Amino acid sequence: MGLDILIMPLSRYLSGRFQSPLEQALGSAVERVGSAKPSNDAATVAEHVAGLKERLLREAGAEDAPWDEASEPAWTGQYHYRAYTDLRAFAAHQDHPRTKGWFSKEIVPFREEEDVSRYQGLLAVLNKGKSTSFPHLIVHADTHGYWVPLRFKAPLIVDRENYFVVGSSVLLLEELDRLGKLLGMTRDWGELSSGETAAAKDDPLGSVKYGWSVLHHAARTSVKQRMPIIFDG
Repeated sequence: MGLDILIMPLSRYLSGRFQSPLEQALGSAVERVGSAKPSNDAATVAEHVAGLKERLLREAGAEDAPWDEASEPAWTGQYHYRAYTDLRAFAAHQDHPRTKGWFSKEIVPFREEEDVSRYQGLLAVLNKGKSTSFPHLIVHADTHGYWVPLRFKAPLIVDRENYFVVGSSVLLLEELDRLGKLLGMTRDWGELSSGETAAAKDDPLGSVKYGWSVLHHAARTSVKQRMPIIFDG
């Protein structure tokens, strides 16, 4: 399943004034799959952006700092929800590792799983409300939602029924920096040379490292350019 990461003003995204990565490569004749492209009018967009900022200040305790709502998109790229899931599962494993044995619990090293239900640590955080050191990475939907370049402690669930979550790209970057050290990652997607990949083909954590590489580049760009990260899936 495909997923686009967009770093751009929310007003541009919500009004549909953007091209997806595939549209940029192949033209506007690309048939969109998944959710429909937003096409809100200017008044609706302005109300949404203003309301979101107000909620972040009031409910999440966000810093009162502006983000860029006027510039051109900073970056768009294709992602994959499975890589994001594997990355979140690796993060959750750091707080809630799988163990074996009855008396002296032995930690089982993390491995990528085809069956998401085997990611017990991730499900403990998402379904059981267990604590995590990586909330802005883990507590987020895998097909939609934003991270905005403001600092606030916990992600804001804007719409609980549709699980629409807004996180902090500032805190997301810090969380990914910590995970990068555990993974031995020194460069992200935007720092690789042409033809380079995030991980070797036979790397058992290849999906996790790819997931980290792309999302770290997005978070770093978001913080630098003061624009939100948008999941569009």
